[in-house]
Amino acid sequence: LPIVGNHPTTPYSIVRVKKNSEVVYLFSRFFDKFSEENAYALKTTKEAIKEVEAGKGKIVLTQIVDQKGQPTETYNNPINTESAKIEKVSLAYFLPNDIKDTVQPLFIFEGTFQSAKGENGKVVIYLPAIKQTK
Repeated sequence: LPIVGNHPTTPYSIVRVKKNSEVVYLFSRFFDKFSEENAYALKTTKEAIKEVEAGKGKIVLTQIVDQKGQPTETYNNPINTESAKIEKVSLAYFLPNDIKDTVQPLFIFEGTFQSAKGENGKVVIYLPAIKQTK
């Protein structure tokens, strides 16, 4: 199950294996129980898409990629979200550094864009999933 950390490449588990199948490193976070803090209404996917189309959300990663989709470099220039083509929307949970803090739901938008130089790139946008009531 995806759990999102401070960066979109934060993995839920890390395993390093030698060619002879020997596991040399394992890192993961396991929880024996979850407690319910409160109940909140979540945005629908359509509401979340409209918000990203309106420029809301936080661009957390942009990368220039090669023909195979592998990253060649991190792209530090801002992109126009209107030029991004969203290909995948997921509902995930943000895992804070301190596990005593609340695990929060958020939408993750993954897609592609073209840089000003015509290079292909990948983009990841985070959007809080809790519906704000005023």
